Amino acid sequence: MEVPDGWASDESEVSEVSDSGRGSGFFLDQPGDHPGALTETAFALAAGRASLAGATEVEIAFDAFERVHPDALRACAGSLTHLGLMHNGLRAFPALRHVSSTLRKLELTHQSLGSMMGLADAGAMPALRELLLNDNAIARIEGLDACPNLERLWLFSNNITRVEGLDALASLRELWLQDNDVAFDDDDDDDDGGGWVESSTGTVVRKEPRDAFAGFAPLLRVRELKLAGNRRLVDLETCLAAVACLPTLESLSFRDEHFAQSPVAAQPEYRARAARRLRQLRVLDAAEVTVAERGAAADERVRARCLGDAEAGREREAHETKVAELEKARDGRVA
Repeated sequence: MEVPDGWASDESEVSEVSDSGRGSGFFLDQPGDHPGALTETAFALAAGRASLAGATEVEIAFDAFERVHPDALRACAGSLTHLGLMHNGLRAFPALRHVSSTLRKLELTHQSLGSMMGLADAGAMPALRELLLNDNAIARIEGLDACPNLERLWLFSNNITRVEGLDALASLRELWLQDNDVAFDDDDDDDDGGGWVESSTGTVVRKEPRDAFAGFAPLLRVRELKLAGNRRLVDLETCLAAVACLPTLESLSFRDEHFAQSPVAAQPEYRARAARRLRQLRVLDAAEVTVAERGAAADERVRARCLGDAEAGREREAHETKVAELEKARDGRVA
């Protein structure tokens, strides 16, 4: 194979790999600690650049590689704000320590990543606002303490079963969790559903069950939450209780055009019950919560309060009777 100028070094050989029709990619076989990892030179060429020096945005799509050399991004330290790697077959989180202070958007989508802990290894990323990790094999939300100013988090199409690890994300506005295996009631979970464990002193003690509703609690500013395509979201009241702690939630979805609906969306009076429980909600499943739905929810809340207050109930009954009399008199005048 013809080697482009500047591609290989004295210590490396160029290899070409293909990925079942997804395109071709190049990496440098290093004889050192990181054999087969995409190096700085190869990274630049794959991104269509002569050099990464001073680069602010770098995107690579469909070139196949499984790892990125730890120093591959060293040349754009202090300048890189957007890194996008898509459809590459990446199996290990790229080292981000050289660009952690400036990165605002990180996109590692349609890869083979099984963990998010590479975020923790990167150190603090105070500038990061968008993190897109959809279409991977991630099983657990973790490593996000490094991203305290994150505003958008896409984790759809992974293997996530629990809402957790969000404690540092008080600034988050948008969370997409469609097409996972999320559940809010973990009674059958052997890890955190109770049972007995051995304490540090060697005695056997009962294990406290995990609070299934605590996961969303740190999200004080989230406005949009997407949960379509989660087959274990079955009980509507449980799901509404889990998200009721979100004071700024405006848009919620359990079904959308891209994913199968979660079973809760098929529950009787689904929209009315959601509007009644979540007063701040403006949009449900991409459809605006109507004035009629809000009015019905408000009436239901008043009715529920009246059921527990006999005097208020009598006043409401008298009011309804008076309204009926006025409407009857009005109809008589019109006739």
